[in-house]
Amino acid sequence: MRIASFSDIHLGPAPNRDKFRHKEDVLLRFCEHVQTGHDRVVLVGDVFQADWGQSIGPQAAEVDATRARYARLWALWSSLPYVLLRGNHDHVTAAHLGALSRFEVEANEVRVLYVHGDEFDVTLRGIGPHLTMWVVGRLRNGGAARVADWIEDSLLQRLNDVFSRGDSTMRAVPGLRAERAVDVVVAGHTHKPRCEVVSGVAYANSGATKPGALTYASVDTEARTVGLWRYDDTRRKARLVSEVRIAPPHPPGADAGDAGAIGP
Repeated sequence: MRIASFSDIHLGPAPNRDKFRHKEDVLLRFCEHVQTGHDRVVLVGDVFQADWGQSIGPQAAEVDATRARYARLWALWSSLPYVLLRGNHDHVTAAHLGALSRFEVEANEVRVLYVHGDEFDVTLRGIGPHLTMWVVGRLRNGGAARVADWIEDSLLQRLNDVFSRGDSTMRAVPGLRAERAVDVVVAGHTHKPRCEVVSGVAYANSGATKPGALTYASVDTEARTVGLWRYDDTRRKARLVSEVRIAPPHPPGADAGDAGAIGP
């Protein structure tokens, strides 16, 4: 089985509330490429930037307006092979659209877990993060995009590095392995691409889906590989950025340390 995934698209209902100012045609070509040769495509959360509206916190109205703005894209995503997960900026999609918190699949003796990753991020506790995003939304609506960018990309990133110490989902992998006996964990949330082996588990994060950096993860349970691919819309092709092997099947209690990077 082959499963592709990408995350953190942050689509909004208007250009000033669309974090990466996506072009629908480019995303449609990206999706067409990703679908080819994959049995499932998992959207690993924060598909929508639903918390820059008039009210504090993610709002269903923001999601609906965004779906209307990207009607062709949503028509594609709203049925198989696509699977929708909720993120922290669009957690309202769980109740509103049936988005999942986690998605788990097993094939060829490989168990794969998809999770956005915000549940492991200690900086997201309380009302503070929602209030911050509301302020960012007000700034963007008021034409102060540069200030909003500084808050999100500089200030909040520094706070995350201090309090969450980087990729909190990656640090949760040993616990997920013990809890769910997973062989692969795929996450989003951090906007930082990764593909490596953590405590015997293949771990991937495709990073943010944004213009010029359309990256996706590909899990092949038969070949037992996990790879990160970067799509070039100009050439309509993708190149392999990095790849790791999934550990071979092992009896309960055995060490899964045979997983490792592919290369010389």
